[in-house]
Amino acid sequence: MARAVEQGRVLPYVVTIGIAVVLLAWAWYALAAAGHLPRPPLLRTGLIAITAVLLVRAAAVFAPGVWGPDHSPTFQIVSSLIVLALGLSFLLGTIKAWPLLSMRT
Repeated sequence: MARAVEQGRVLPYVVTIGIAVVLLAWAWYALAAAGHLPRPPLLRTGLIAITAVLLVRAAAVFAPGVWGPDHSPTFQIVSSLIVLALGLSFLLGTIKAWPLLSMRT
């Protein structure tokens, strides 16, 4: 990505904006489950999907062939630990809010 930026390509910016939009949507789901924002569509399904994506991504550190040669072991471990923390946060928050999620309108 750094090389693409140096070459003046647009793709890194588009990818970064896309990631930011996804993270913003995930934050909406988390804050809605906590009762701080309006309820998005398919809240419980969304929380399960978000949690699954994060935990599967965190587990990718153990999958052979997932990482390219440009990814150092330090990057692999640190990024997986960060995503694991997010996934566990979503999991615990979803479990805690689950009984209330079907009652909210």
